[in-house]
Amino acid sequence: MRYGKIENDIVTIISFAPQSGFVEIPDDVFAGYICLPDGGFCPPTVTLEECKQKKLADITKQYNQKIYAGFVSDGVSYDSTPENQNRIMMAKISLGGMVLSNNTMVNLTATQAEQVFSDMSTHINGFNERYAKAQDKISEATTNDQVTQVVLL
Repeated sequence: MRYGKIENDIVTIISFAPQSGFVEIPDDVFAGYICLPDGGFCPPTVTLEECKQKKLADITKQYNQKIYAGFVSDGVSYDSTPENQNRIMMAKISLGGMVLSNNTMVNLTATQAEQVFSDMSTHINGFNERYAKAQDKISEATTNDQVTQVVLL
């Protein structure tokens, strides 16, 4: 059995030994839980701001995974790591150059470099637009339900 100290209807401290001022609580109740008028307990309510921060962190993680996932150009898969994105940009500027495709360095001609750069830009820009829209929806949300419904894709 566990015991909890309750202050302002919130469990503030948990103890496994009975102490003065502590009440018996179920094993599934933790510090921060709210004591209900009927004697039951519920998890703390997540504020809208906390919900927004968590959702923003979630979509940022998804965005980073998608933006750095590989992309296809003319039927060939290219790595989309930050380093390879720079290589592709330099290959375009230099009218050809070495980039990573399926973890292997390949030499692109000027025409190929132009096409790969264009396809990479389309890949990145699509996710940039989705990410910006998701950020706006999170910012404009007025309820936790609205926030949780925001998706990156």
